[in-house]
Amino acid sequence: MELTLGAKVTVTLSNPVMPAAGVFGFGGEYARMLDLSLLGAVITNPVTWKPRKAASGQRLVPMTGGVLVHTGLPNPGLLKVVADYKDRWATSPAPVIVHVTATSPDDVLRCTEVLDGIESVAAIELGLHAQADRREVESAIDAALTGTEKPLIARLPLYNAVKLAQTAQDAGAHAVTIAAPPRGTVRDAITGRLVGGRLYGTWVKAMALRAVGRVARAVSLPIFGCGGIHSPQDARDFIEAGASRPSTLPPVILQGRDPAPRDGQTRVSGGAAIASKAPNGAAASSDKAPFARRAPVGARRIAPARSHRRCGGCTAGPPAPGRPGRRPVHK
Repeated sequence: MELTLGAKVTVTLSNPVMPAAGVFGFGGEYARMLDLSLLGAVITNPVTWKPRKAASGQRLVPMTGGVLVHTGLPNPGLLKVVADYKDRWATSPAPVIVHVTATSPDDVLRCTEVLDGIESVAAIELGLHAQADRREVESAIDAALTGTEKPLIARLPLYNAVKLAQTAQDAGAHAVTIAAPPRGTVRDAITGRLVGGRLYGTWVKAMALRAVGRVARAVSLPIFGCGGIHSPQDARDFIEAGASRPSTLPPVILQGRDPAPRDGQTRVSGGAAIASKAPNGAAASSDKAPFARRAPVGARRIAPARSHRRCGGCTAGPPAPGRPGRRPVHK
């Protein structure tokens, strides 16, 4: 499938499956686990103009049917991210979409002005906060489009996605992501305190699926469906939710959050499964390429990949021989 986002500078996505922001880091961190050329695009972790520290206190709280995550969106700031990853983006086998968090119109403008000059950045996804109203959506998109001619994807909050989709289209966004994870509050069993953050789990799918279907009937923009995609059938459901659109409009594109390969398939960040069999004679690429594949596609890697690159390690080491282990506790 090819989809060209309407903008002065266009990008073509070869297929409708990609990771959601916050899954694949800023560069090629998962290139050894997954053939990135199978993806329609790679979306980076959220980035802001100014550096942000990780949230204090408990950041991961298990809950019935899912988990609450409170990170604080830690990142070293856009200029540092660009300096560290620009060369990696240039070698990516899939288009790179940088996710910019809309902290303020001025910061959004600064970010998009910098990214506009980087050829290896194919598009920009603009993350809008959960309480954003129509005026804030308009001002954030206007600031972004002032700074760049690259395609702009507006990621809308789940609860207001239907109301804000038309606003995003009128403001000039070239596509919308439906939707950012919902927010909630859960009591942490360890500290006994209430913790607020974003909610993840299979139950999110029902709400996201309904929002995608309603937005698909309301706007003519490409839609990136995201939320609760954990199986190939979940992915097909999202595509079907947009099937009521006129045939002249693009189908729903998929984002998700579980990149680990399972059962002979490559499950792309909780999205649709893509066949992972490599052509005969597939060879590993050069070690000098940051995004290079290190093994034929389809080879299952049970890595020390559980080294938790994103959180920096675990406090729980491997279990002693002959003794049951305990689940790792994230720092």
